[in-house]
Amino acid sequence: MAVSCLDPGGAATGCAGASVRTVRLAPKGGVVAGESYQVDLHPGAAILAGGEPVVLAEPLLVEAPSVLEDRAVGRAYRWDEVRSSGSYGGRAWREAAPGATATFAFTGTSVTWYTRRGPTEGVATVAIDGRRRRTVDNSSPRVRDRVPVRLDGLSPGRHTVTVRVEGRRGARGRGRTVTVDAFRAGRLVRNPSVSADWGPAHRDGRGWSRAGVGGAEVSLRFRGSQIVWHTLSGPRQGSAAVILDGVRVDTYLGRASSYALRSVVVPAGPGVHRLTVRALDSDRNAPSFVSVDRFEVSQ
Repeated sequence: MAVSCLDPGGAATGCAGASVRTVRLAPKGGVVAGESYQVDLHPGAAILAGGEPVVLAEPLLVEAPSVLEDRAVGRAYRWDEVRSSGSYGGRAWREAAPGATATFAFTGTSVTWYTRRGPTEGVATVAIDGRRRRTVDNSSPRVRDRVPVRLDGLSPGRHTVTVRVEGRRGARGRGRTVTVDAFRAGRLVRNPSVSADWGPAHRDGRGWSRAGVGGAEVSLRFRGSQIVWHTLSGPRQGSAAVILDGVRVDTYLGRASSYALRSVVVPAGPGVHRLTVRALDSDRNAPSFVSVDRFEVSQ
């Protein structure tokens, strides 16, 4: 269990001091939706209740959320992983949904993102520490791997670089895909560990996350006898494999003549399980989407 503490102003502070106002607990294996966690407190420890400190005589029980919105903690989004002999690590990650991002953390005064150019590649923007620095058009008549995009002039220290899919064609291609191969920040990082997100979308005042290439995944662990994946059907919605504990249990067909919210019920039985939703459709020229509105766990 990783523990971090904040003072009344929201700044990080040591957990042994009297200035602690917020304690954040993060299980090493990630939060399990619907799980109960017992927190054993030091004798005499107090929490705020109604603005007044209350000393607890018994362990504190914390319930993890059982309803997870599309951006909630407890799930991991992944872009489609493709094997490629031309990539530095023999594989790369790609996505085509507008707004999808891949973020890499590094230390140094410069960073290089290695990507791919080709007729199916589109436009991306690159940001450092959340500030947009460049727009990159990767469209090209010919495929070329290990294409460097360098950003320098940074202050010494820790930074993040974020690659964002713009979801539009480039000047010399027909596709919208953006590919992440590797990064270099002093040293080359093959098969980098990135924080990935699907693209955000909105309709009729409601928002959700969506993937635009086959092979993209979202996965979460949960405790319960059933989980419901709330998704979307419509003219540009595609198909997805529904996988429970490594076994494909359903295939969702999202294409329909009009848009509507849909629910996919997955019985699971008691215990802790892992649900994975994997997009199946892959049309790089006119992508169909697989969407996540929320997940709901039942005990």
